[in-house]
Amino acid sequence: MDYDLKIAGGTLIDGTGRPGVRGDVGIRDGRLVALGEAKGAARRTIDAGGLAVAPGFIDVHTHYDAQVLWDRRMTISPWHGVTTVVMGNCGFGIAPTRPEHRGLLMRTLEKVEGMSLAVLEEGLGYEWPFETFPEYLSTIEARGVLVNAGVMIGHTPLRFYVMGEEATERAATPDELRRMRALVREAIEAGAIGFATSKAISHIGAGGKPVPSRAADFDEVKTLAGALADAGRGIVQATVGRELFLDEFEALTRATGRPVTWTALLSGMAGFAGPATHHAILARSRPPDYRSFLKSRAAPSISNSSSASRSSSSRCRSSRPCQRRTSKASVGSTPTRSSGAHSVSWVSARRGESRRSGIGP
Repeated sequence: MDYDLKIAGGTLIDGTGRPGVRGDVGIRDGRLVALGEAKGAARRTIDAGGLAVAPGFIDVHTHYDAQVLWDRRMTISPWHGVTTVVMGNCGFGIAPTRPEHRGLLMRTLEKVEGMSLAVLEEGLGYEWPFETFPEYLSTIEARGVLVNAGVMIGHTPLRFYVMGEEATERAATPDELRRMRALVREAIEAGAIGFATSKAISHIGAGGKPVPSRAADFDEVKTLAGALADAGRGIVQATVGRELFLDEFEALTRATGRPVTWTALLSGMAGFAGPATHHAILARSRPPDYRSFLKSRAAPSISNSSSASRSSSSRCRSSRPCQRRTSKASVGSTPTRSSGAHSVSWVSARRGESRRSGIGP
């Protein structure tokens, strides 16, 4: 057989903004080997006539950190063609967590993210098979996931783990900072894709108290993000707030050499006025050579030929760093250019189904 799987006759959308092209996709050994025209036989053929065929979507901001442990499908993201999710955003998560803080962390998620405490207690219980972040990743890996998952270590559980309930009340001591930085480095080495935090005034946790990361000053954020610099990999994700916005993001990038992604881009924020002020904020956050960066990432056009693409598949396993992610514009530095590799994750527009080579339900 020429292919393990052929997706035939669909309209191919490559994600660059170019018009779709009718054609085929040929997959062999987990790689895209034909794009445009896939001549030859396949063990399995999907008739995509009348459908759009596109790389799977990457949802960079999710909160499946608890749900993934009882719902390996991470419902409902795959219904919409998502084939990679990123968790741990806003500095929230469930690891590392000491047994005595499990209820506190679930109540925090209930308050700050509107999750049902009854569902969290039913889904997680109070006897968890992990305490540390590496153990959490191993638990996800052992249970399996339907789609790719990348996990960041969150500032909120990290502070609770090291500082206890005082995490919502005060700054960390030098010894606590040292311990937290070591735990971030441990998480990155175990497979975390980054470190996440929040200073948003809307982030209120259990008992109506600010989430722990809001009690941290910028020096603490910079110190913990420094673990990514030590490891030479990982991203910083931040939810904006007082003393944590564009100037601080630039300082973080310059200090660590790591990309910073931030949430959320809204009109009328940060002292700007008017319905279109988010354009000004976005312009400030872009590197000076942004247009050149976009041109450098432009993918080749899909042609009606069976020229092979030797790109490897993007399987971001939960206990390994993602090998392919959407590049983010770093504040104050030139973004790292992505590999431009094709993914084997493709989305059928019929009935919201995602079809992924080599992954079972």
